[in-house]
Amino acid sequence: MMFETPRRALGWLIVISTGLRLVWGAVLGVGNDEAYHSLFVVHPDWSYFDHPPMTMWVEQVGLFLAGEITPLTLRLGFILMFAGSTWVLFKWTARWHGEWAGFYAAFALNITAYYTAAAGAFALPDGPLLFFSLLTLWALSDALITRPGQVLPWVWVGLAWGGAMLSKYHAAFLPAAAFLYVLVTPATRRCLRTPGPYLAIILGIAAFSPVLIWNVQNDWVSFTFQANRAVGWQFKPESLARTIGGQALYLFPWIWVALLLVLVAQVKIGRQSAGIERLMSIQSAVPLAFFLAISCVRTNLPHWSLVGFVPMFPALGAKWAQQMQTSPTQMRRKLVFGVTITIVGAILAADEAGDHSAEKRSDLGHERMAIGHPRTGIPRPGRQTEHLFLHQPLVHERPPGIRDWQPKPGLVLQPW
Repeated sequence: MMFETPRRALGWLIVISTGLRLVWGAVLGVGNDEAYHSLFVVHPDWSYFDHPPMTMWVEQVGLFLAGEITPLTLRLGFILMFAGSTWVLFKWTARWHGEWAGFYAAFALNITAYYTAAAGAFALPDGPLLFFSLLTLWALSDALITRPGQVLPWVWVGLAWGGAMLSKYHAAFLPAAAFLYVLVTPATRRCLRTPGPYLAIILGIAAFSPVLIWNVQNDWVSFTFQANRAVGWQFKPESLARTIGGQALYLFPWIWVALLLVLVAQVKIGRQSAGIERLMSIQSAVPLAFFLAISCVRTNLPHWSLVGFVPMFPALGAKWAQQMQTSPTQMRRKLVFGVTITIVGAILAADEAGDHSAEKRSDLGHERMAIGHPRTGIPRPGRQTEHLFLHQPLVHERPPGIRDWQPKPGLVLQPW
């Protein structure tokens, strides 16, 4: 093994991967979603049309440290938060499977396409969602399995879940799956007679209250919008195929297959045992089943369902740690292959984005259109920006980071 201890290996993993993401974040132009999200930091609010405010708060990190908005400073908080996610996954996995399993779980997360190159490096809500979801899963496993009946673990559940809800509405699956676990696990139902779960709910809702207040003031527009995205009446097999194929591409096919195999194994173990395997298999199955069902009648984005794979990384890390003991040469080749593909994919993606960013961003038909400045790469906001500020008319607003921006004739931003 290259490193003597798993902690040293983790340290090098965080240092090297964070350094690569800093380079990635500095050289790659800002995409459409990030252009949209960049306006959050310019117009702070308690919530926004389709996302809670955590994205804005994380963006503030780079602004605070650098004093200006550039592609790198916009992304800096998200890059640092993904380093935190790597550490949390290591510690949580080590709690159940040992520290080498924790390292390999963190390593696997860092060589997945979407998490390492998008959620881990771009100004997107998925990065904070990952961080707080991992904390919530860690706290839930402690509250339901390690220290059942104690109140303090539920305090951490509530606080972590509140952070996840402030990141992205997908966090609603966490308590739903936990409740299902309690229902199907008789020995755990006694926790419903203790104050812990209810305290966690109160803390989580309290943390989420800014979003609720903002929506009350704006006719529940966020929840109406998100609910409408899940409604459909016609079977769409192509949408289902796109969701499944997107999962494979976004995670990389070999990671996707490995996680699915681990999920199947965890379900089998969970049917016989009420331990961590059952809890994590339910936490995985609930969002996966939901988004697969929705994709049958409504087109959705492939990365929406990726939250369902997060609970499987600890078990995958345990499997890889075992394979390193039984077949070290084969396992090392697998790891080298994964790192190589990830790096090559990142280079090709950066080159593609650099060559065609202006062409892609000039598409006025895109729902979140943004046109990038040829030198700074910071796009200016497009028509979906009108959803951001329900009470603030914006006409030809110059986005941050662009000094000599000229508005496009006819592009007027106005209240939703």
